[in-house]
Amino acid sequence: MQRLIILVLGIAILWSGFWFWGAERNKAGIAALVAGAEKSGWQVQFDQISQMGFPNRYDVTLRNPQIGNAAGTFDWQAAFLQIMRLTYTPTHWLIIWPDTHDLTLAGQPVRLTSQTLRASVTQSEGAQWRATATAENLTFTANPGLSLPVENVQISIEQRLEKTRVYAKGTTAQPLSPNAEMTLELFADLPDMRDNKATRSAQNIIIKLNGKTLISDGMVNFHGDMPPQGWLGIKVANLNSGWAVLTALMLPLKALLGDQVADISLKFDLGS
Repeated sequence: MQRLIILVLGIAILWSGFWFWGAERNKAGIAALVAGAEKSGWQVQFDQISQMGFPNRYDVTLRNPQIGNAAGTFDWQAAFLQIMRLTYTPTHWLIIWPDTHDLTLAGQPVRLTSQTLRASVTQSEGAQWRATATAENLTFTANPGLSLPVENVQISIEQRLEKTRVYAKGTTAQPLSPNAEMTLELFADLPDMRDNKATRSAQNIIIKLNGKTLISDGMVNFHGDMPPQGWLGIKVANLNSGWAVLTALMLPLKALLGDQVADISLKFDLGS
């Protein structure tokens, strides 16, 4: 019995040493991630970093984090951000956000409220990674008080070499028929998200409404504090059912741009 107790105590001491060693490496990894983001041109700040989770997790909490770019066209801040992983899965993280976030998009303030917003992030060989975020209810509120509520939100981002693939899906009320719901899907290719100095653009844009393609292609460029410029291809065959989604997209865009005028041209896709 005494030998068994000694063995258990020895294993516990060894595991404790392994956990604290891994905890320091985990914090160092997050510090390296922040340093890499800053080297790419992002501005990352937080008041405090803490770590818990013994004996089988590493739960890191950043207090009052803030992420922005040098141009001031994008900024995100919240009360906390949690980054968690199991001790034996060094390339798989779970990220949890608070219910309220404050953002600056295109120079305009936006408040984001959500329920159970969290993401699973996995990294494979090299620089490839994939993130999937979900939220039950998510509401964008932009000046002057315009709100866009979206339910059952799913956002997937996949980084491959120098391209980032984005997919988003959510359900919201139709502007002209509040009692009716519509499901929106967005597909787009972005430049390398790790490089803040890269040209900000969205390419190969596809937007679907209730499974029907409304925007069949498109490209939009973002130039610092300048209004967006680009084009969108309208699927004429589905245009009758698409006015609601166009309204839903244009109203929050107008709230973000304020008095600025977006230079977005429309092209008509006559295919079936």
